[in-house]
This record gives sequence, C-alpha cells and structure tokens, in this order.
Amino acid sequence: MKILICGAGSIGKRHIANSLNLKLDVLVWRKRINYRNDLKKFKNLKIFNDLDTAINLSDCVIVATSTVDHDLIISKVIKFKKPLYIEKPISNNLRIINKLKKYNKKNVIHNGFQFRYHQNLIFFKKKINNKFLKSFFFF
Repeated sequence: MKILICGAGSIGKRHIANSLNLKLDVLVWRKRINYRNDLKKFKNLKIFNDLDTAINLSDCVIVATSTVDHDLIISKVIKFKKPLYIEKPISNNLRIINKLKKYNKKNVIHNGFQFRYHQNLIFFKKKINNKFLKSFFFF
C-alpha cells in the first residue's frame, strides 16, 4: 500500500515512522521543500514537489500540515477519490466541512484529535489545579 503523508513536522514525522514500521510504501509531500534534509534519517521515502502527482500515485492520504493548508489538500484528495485521514482540526473553514459531508462514503475519512484540548478535560484540570477535587476514580 502506498500512503501519502502531507506535512513533515513533528506529527507528520510520527506518521512517516509508523508507516515505515508497518512496511508501507511512504510518499511525502511537504510544502516547504527547503526543509528536506531533516527527512534523511528515514529510508525509502519518495518525496514529491507536486501534490497532484503524489495524490494520484497514493492509495490513501494523511493530512498532517498546518491547518491553513488543509483545505487545499482535502479538496485535491476529494477530486482523486482517495481515503483520507486528517489531523485535527479539520479546517478553519466551514466550506470544506460541507465538501466532506458530500464525499463518497466508501472513502473513509478520519480525524485525529488530542483529548488534552477537550473542554471537559480542561475543566477538570482547572479544578485539580484549584484543589477543588480531592480524589478521582477511573473506570
């Protein structure tokens, strides 16, 4: 399976390492092409300048770029009808959400989410810091 990872920051590099450990063919597209030297530690990567070519050659796509770049990548992936995983947040624009709602249900869409930003956990963290709660029970 050929997996395209868009973005090679800390999260993108984690996806690259995990995908290589799974013995997948890893394609990488990075907006900032002058930052390629930090990818040298990874073996057997195919790095692309052209996003359309990379998407076309892949079987699925992980979007791990800055949020401002998600819309462009998601729109292109939709045109190529590829399965999609998007790191949080999906977008800062509701138009792309509406496009995703209409996307073919056969093409799986997942979204990563770090629970440390979940409003309930933030609430409890504040309570703990204020020593309002004395003990916790986990189930």
